[in-house]
Amino acid sequence: DREAALLAITRWPARFIGASDSLGSIEPGKLADLVVFDGNIMAAPIDKLPQLRAVLTLVGGKIAYESESL
Repeated sequence: DREAALLAITRWPARFIGASDSLGSIEPGKLADLVVFDGNIMAAPIDKLPQLRAVLTLVGGKIAYESESL
């Protein structure tokens, strides 16, 4: 399911490399790269996922991409 897929690319790799204290989830004091979409990727119907667009991307805590719509 989607939750397992999300964990497979976030928390599980951090745990595998022994870095879950600093990576793998969005919490104060942890490093996080993230993408904000214009819809809920966890709730959208599967066939609608390709229509969702990134509106903001953070890499190393800095804005790497920001949609003109923001």
